[in-house]
Amino acid sequence: NLQGRNQVGKVKSEALQRVREQLFQALVRAVDESPETWYRNILLNNTAGRDEEVLMASPEAKRLGKKFIDQVNQEKGTIFTYGGQTNTIDRGFVMKKKGMILTFSLHSLVEEVFRSNEGDIAKILFQDDGL
Repeated sequence: NLQGRNQVGKVKSEALQRVREQLFQALVRAVDESPETWYRNILLNNTAGRDEEVLMASPEAKRLGKKFIDQVNQEKGTIFTYGGQTNTIDRGFVMKKKGMILTFSLHSLVEEVFRSNEGDIAKILFQDDGL
């Protein structure tokens, strides 16, 4: 029955969306508990030259800001510059260098993990549905 399959597909899609949203909320909670550790790791693991300009979403700019970038530079020997606040993302930061922009919003990080694991997530969620 095509209508039944469409309904099952809709339910599966909604379930995957709920998992995605719960994953995002879990990441936000984890980052909020220890933002310096999370953002230091994300920053250092995704830099090419260790000299990019870093712009932060409003919550990160208020909580971390230039002081955080200066601290990372001092601890790790990097030469990042703080570019201020960006309104292009809700949470996370953006790195800019020579016209290239890399976005590390919390939403984009969740989407990247979700896309690379979507097949496995679907198998776990729907392993016994016979479709």
